[in-house]
Amino acid sequence: RGKPEIADYVLEYRNEKLAIVEAKRHDLPHTEGVMQAKQYALKMAIRFTYATNGQSLYGMDMETGSEGDITRYPTPEELWNQTHAVENAWRDRFAAIPFESVGGSFQPRYYQETAVQRVLEVIAQGRERILLTLATGTGKTFIAFQIA
Repeated sequence: RGKPEIADYVLEYRNEKLAIVEAKRHDLPHTEGVMQAKQYALKMAIRFTYATNGQSLYGMDMETGSEGDITRYPTPEELWNQTHAVENAWRDRFAAIPFESVGGSFQPRYYQETAVQRVLEVIAQGRERILLTLATGTGKTFIAFQIA
């Protein structure tokens, strides 16, 4: 097993991870962490990612492929609206219910959170059948509990 990869910052709003921020030292170019930020965003299935050195900011949209220097981070509401362009009452209801974390003592794995978010999204879209395929020992019971 390799060294675990940990994003510097994960921006979360309404119980959903919306963006990754990769921060580098101020004496490095603000684009130094671009590839690392993109890798984290792909791995965690997050649309927006940012690289910074604390002085300048570089933003990337993994869905459209657009990227470039930006002057400020979007607000949580702006990120939410960009991620979910079409309003959905069910999505808003689901977002109001936090993950059960056993009183804060349990942190779900990134792919468990991704699985739960994707299932809730397709339920919000009105689909009635969903298939989750996960290997043995990946926390299917935890995922089912979160969805139920």
